[in-house]
Amino acid sequence: MVLWPAGVNKSAYGMSTGVKENIKATEFESGKSRTFLLNSAPKHTFSFNIDFWSDDEERAFWTWYDNVLLSGSESFLFPNLFTHTGTTEYIMTDTPAVSGQMPKTVSITVREV
Repeated sequence: MVLWPAGVNKSAYGMSTGVKENIKATEFESGKSRTFLLNSAPKHTFSFNIDFWSDDEERAFWTWYDNVLLSGSESFLFPNLFTHTGTTEYIMTDTPAVSGQMPKTVSITVREV
């Protein structure tokens, strides 16, 4: 787990929330099926935006993404998107995308670890 990059905005907005599938279904030869929980508690998924207010902020984010987060293979600490108190460990589920000019908007999708 790594820390969010210093100097990069943490103000998430435009958030969508969901739940990662938490069951596994097994079908038997008889045609009957049973479902089982994968985890005792479901993991939430989030999609949100953050604005970059300068080229330096954007550069710091991409340097962190490439060299510290290792292209999203590591998890990171970020303010809790569900309770809005404290921090939670997340992992990116898709490559971030940046659009616009100043401010630039980065779209991020994550799930709880």
